[in-house]
Amino acid sequence: MKYFFRLFLFLLILSVVFFYGCTKDNPDTPVVSILSISGVSSVSAGVGDTIVIYGNYFAPLASGNSVKLNLITVNILSATFNQIAIQVPPGIGSGNVVVSVSANSQTASYTFAFTRLAGVSSFAGNGTPGYLDGNTISAIFNLPSSLAIDRYGNLFVTDGGNNRIRKITAAGAVSTFAGSGIAGFTDATGTGAYFNNPNGVTVDIAGNVYVADMRNNRIRKISANGVVSTLAGNGMVGSTDDTAAKATFNSPYSIVVDPNNGNLYVGDLGNRKIRKVTPAGIVSTYAGTGVTGSQNGSILTAQFDSPLGLALDAAGNLYVADGSNNKIRKITISNNVINTTTFVGDAQAGLTDGTSAVARFNYPSGITIDASGNLYVADLLNNAVRKVTPAGVVTTLAGNVSAGYKDGSAAYARFYHPSGVVTDAAGNVYVVDNGNSTIRKITP
Repeated sequence: MKYFFRLFLFLLILSVVFFYGCTKDNPDTPVVSILSISGVSSVSAGVGDTIVIYGNYFAPLASGNSVKLNLITVNILSATFNQIAIQVPPGIGSGNVVVSVSANSQTASYTFAFTRLAGVSSFAGNGTPGYLDGNTISAIFNLPSSLAIDRYGNLFVTDGGNNRIRKITAAGAVSTFAGSGIAGFTDATGTGAYFNNPNGVTVDIAGNVYVADMRNNRIRKISANGVVSTLAGNGMVGSTDDTAAKATFNSPYSIVVDPNNGNLYVGDLGNRKIRKVTPAGIVSTYAGTGVTGSQNGSILTAQFDSPLGLALDAAGNLYVADGSNNKIRKITISNNVINTTTFVGDAQAGLTDGTSAVARFNYPSGITIDASGNLYVADLLNNAVRKVTPAGVVTTLAGNVSAGYKDGSAAYARFYHPSGVVTDAAGNVYVVDNGNSTIRKITP
């Protein structure tokens, strides 16, 4: 019995020594590799931005890995044995984030404090054309075109496809401020009034809303309590300067109010002129000969092609988004002489950032100016929002030439024919995303 026990013990020791020796001398013997995560390339990013996960023993191909951030499966851009590049997905907020990687039948996790950078988000509308009031999430618009903001933070949107003026409160409630939804012309209160493809909109310090009612060839006024009246224009197509009932327009498209005196400036699209309307409804031609062109100079020589957007700065200078000329024009008054110059844009269609002499736009549309004098441009055919400093330096704030509908960081976000912009007191930029029938928000 002792003989068999000693033999068994000897064979056991011999097998252990043999196995160890084979493992030591044979590098091909399988060794278990432990999957691990050691860190990430950045703890702050916007939706759509790239973050690199560092670690060991990842699958060398993207398809061999599975990555989640807080249980949200993410898009893997590339992978090596010790790095995985991923895109930050929608739905990730600031706070502790758990990243988990599954590869080679193993799973590893890593927790870090994450800050989601600001960017573009959907503020109101769901991207489907239609009509529905409610909160910003459930509300539906139909080809909105322009927007304005009052001193309380309420937004007013010309919902062209619905022939309505919509209101979005600072609390996020969307309602119909004026308009029945039927194309036509009737002065009345609230939804009893009729509009026909309303486009430009602006708000004065008293809370009155003014609308360039394009197909009605009229300038409409809506009081703070929703009473709609006609300020100027008799509905006939023309370019007559006169009193309210005698004056004529040809597709008035854009509008802005001077807060100092209540005068309105109108981009009279069909006439290729900038018109001025006093609070009493007296209409005059402010700039433009009516001849198609891009010539600068006085009221007698200045030419416009498509005055699609208007904005006033604190000094009273008027800026014009001259769409077909791919320029932002500036109209100044010196010694009672009105003069037009080119502020930015070299007239060629394109998306080029830089100084005023080289910057390019592609059918710039709505424009606005913030408290610091920065100009924001809804660059329609570039599907982008541009920023112009007071010195005339142009940058792309969000979007690019590729049309789409994506929220996220500035470079990742996509628009489809942005047509209007406005800023609030906090520096947020609201964008009418016309082709997507939504109102988007760019947070600094």
